[in-house]
Amino acid sequence: PLRAALRPGGDVPARGGALRVAVATWSGAIVGGQETHLRALLPELMKAGHQVLLLHERPLRDGAEAIIPAHVPVETLPATDARPPGIPAELERWAPDVVYVHNLESAELEAALLARFPCVLFAHNYYGTCATGTKRFAFPHLRVCARALGPACLALNYARRCGGLSPITLARLYALQARRRKHLPLFGAVLVASEHMRREMLRQGIPASRVRRVPMPSPDIAPLPAAPERRGFADRVLFVGRLTRLKGVDFLVRAVPAAERALGR
Repeated sequence: PLRAALRPGGDVPARGGALRVAVATWSGAIVGGQETHLRALLPELMKAGHQVLLLHERPLRDGAEAIIPAHVPVETLPATDARPPGIPAELERWAPDVVYVHNLESAELEAALLARFPCVLFAHNYYGTCATGTKRFAFPHLRVCARALGPACLALNYARRCGGLSPITLARLYALQARRRKHLPLFGAVLVASEHMRREMLRQGIPASRVRRVPMPSPDIAPLPAAPERRGFADRVLFVGRLTRLKGVDFLVRAVPAAERALGR
C-alpha cells in the first residue's frame, strides 16, 4: 500500500525494492492506540528492508515513554515550530520516497508534506470526516451519522447535539476537519483498519481503488497452534483500551447490573 502513493511514472527506488519511509505523526510519545500501533509497525518496516524516519510534531517530555524504544535504530525528527509549519531541512535532506501520515495536528504541515512528497494516510479515526470526531447524533436519541462532512454539520451540531455548545470551538474544529477533508483526495492511498472506516472514506468521495483495508500489526502475538477449548462463562469482564468517552466504557458499567439480573448472579 505504501507504493500506491508513488506518483505515476516515478521509478521504484533501486535499493532492492526498499523504500525510504518517513512516518509523520503528532506525538513522539505513547499516548494511545495510534502510538502503540506505530511502535509495533516501525520495526517491522525495518525488518522488511525499508529505511524509516519518525517525524513527530510534539516534543518528547521528560519521563514520557517514546514510541521508538532506545534499542531500535529508528531516526527521530521533531517537526519545526515555525508558523505556518514548513518541512524540516533534515527531512528534505533525508529525501523520503513516501511519507506515511498518522493523524497530524497541523493542517499546514500536512499540506506542505502533500505538496512536496508522495503521501499515504492511515485513518485511525474520523480524520476529515466529522467536525466533532464523534460521528453520531445524540438527540433525540443516539444514532450513527452517515453524512459526509459539509457546512450543514454546523447547524446539525446544535439540532442533533453532535458535540459541544461553544460556537468558537465548533468553528475551529470544523475548519480543521474541512481542511483535512480537502487533503484526503491528495493522498496516494488512504489506509483503514475496518470495513466501517472503508465505507466512511468512500462516503467522502475517495475512489475505492485508493482506499485500502489493512490489518493492524501484532508482531508480538503468536497465533495458538490449536483453537482453545470452550469454557464456561465466568463473572469477569476485561476492557482493553484507553478510557475516553468514545470507547463507551460507561455502557459497559451500566450493563453490569442488567447482566446481574438476567443471569441471576
